[in-house]
Amino acid sequence: MVNYFLTYKPEGATPLETLESLRHEKEIGVDVPMTYAGRLDPMAEGLLLILVGDECKKKDEYLGLDKEYEVEILLGIGSDTGDILGLIKGKESLDFSKKLITEDIIKEKSKLLIGRRSEKYPAYSSRR
Repeated sequence: MVNYFLTYKPEGATPLETLESLRHEKEIGVDVPMTYAGRLDPMAEGLLLILVGDECKKKDEYLGLDKEYEVEILLGIGSDTGDILGLIKGKESLDFSKKLITEDIIKEKSKLLIGRRSEKYPAYSSRR
């Protein structure tokens, strides 16, 4: 039996839904343990590592693997949850005439993101 699958999680699906879809597709019985190593929120799409059988006992080893993320950012609008699923914060968020975001500003501000740092978890994060 295969010990793991690297499977695509589409936007809108939870990791558990992706796991159950794979279980059905590969005809893996409900008596066989399965888990995912890492999390992708429903808004994210990408590869999800799913462990099968005794490999589930090694989950912590997989959690330490390197990851690479690609993000798209919508500038100039804020929401109560910090993502596009939230409610837009006030009408001022929609007044683009007051805010001009240039490439130079983006480059300068992005320098602040380099290095080790701590951030608050998003409003609806599945924090462990």
